[in-house]
Amino acid sequence: MAAAAATSEQVGQRENKGVLTSLTGLGASERWLERQSLLYTSHYCEENVYKLLERVQQHHPEQLDRWYALFLSNQARHMAIFAQSLGDPVRGSVVVWDYHVIALRLGAAHPSAAEDLVFDFDSVLPFPCDAETYLNATFPYSFLDLAHNMRAQVHMVPAKQFLSTFASDRSHMRRHDGSYTKPPPPYPCIHSPDAPSTNNLSAFLAIRGAQDVGPVPASLPHAPDATQHAAQRGDEHGHDHQSRPSTRSKSARPSGIAPPMHGPGSHGISPVHADENLWLTISELRQHLQ
Repeated sequence: MAAAAATSEQVGQRENKGVLTSLTGLGASERWLERQSLLYTSHYCEENVYKLLERVQQHHPEQLDRWYALFLSNQARHMAIFAQSLGDPVRGSVVVWDYHVIALRLGAAHPSAAEDLVFDFDSVLPFPCDAETYLNATFPYSFLDLAHNMRAQVHMVPAKQFLSTFASDRSHMRRHDGSYTKPPPPYPCIHSPDAPSTNNLSAFLAIRGAQDVGPVPASLPHAPDATQHAAQRGDEHGHDHQSRPSTRSKSARPSGIAPPMHGPGSHGISPVHADENLWLTISELRQHLQ
């Protein structure tokens, strides 16, 4: 299904203020990747990324091998992500999510982190943002005394696989009476041609293994100054800024962490399949992008 143009309301709510176009890393011929040209629905991050990758497939299918959907979560389904537009700027714009989904485009000269771009619709950082800047501001774990069960881990899914196998009936966004917890996207539910069911979001979020993750801490440390500075460049769209868990997922808590992926693959990264459920720590992701 073709991705329609974003409505003026959607664009207005998500347009970062004070972000220089030169910081986005997009060339003059890539205006179709600018935020204003893309569909966005708050709290439906997996669908936002799907529609972005669908747009890449329509415009430049030969580039799709360089694109990934990155599922962020952990075994506790309770992770701290900084530099988020729904977060409190005083605390580094941190939000505690059960999961989050972003897109990654590897540079043509990969490995070269300076050319790898992250597309996060819910970040206060430039859209897109170079991978090194994004990882440092969004996951400042080396600067914080943050419990491991609050740290994000990453499931890298090749774009082609995501586009061919993902499906969501949005049931995780519905209350018991059938009403939505957040307004849904304006298009029909996504059901890819090779999707095994009408809803396999949980398969992309499943983490194998068995670990005791321990209790979730009651409070979070303040972010370092670098992250706070990045947050100050964010939008001012009037959302209620609170650091609280997302209501996007109703699935059961995953049971543990699988070993990191190894070995060569396309662009130096091993292919990842949703049914393999292989996850990386943020440090391991950095190593793969170097």
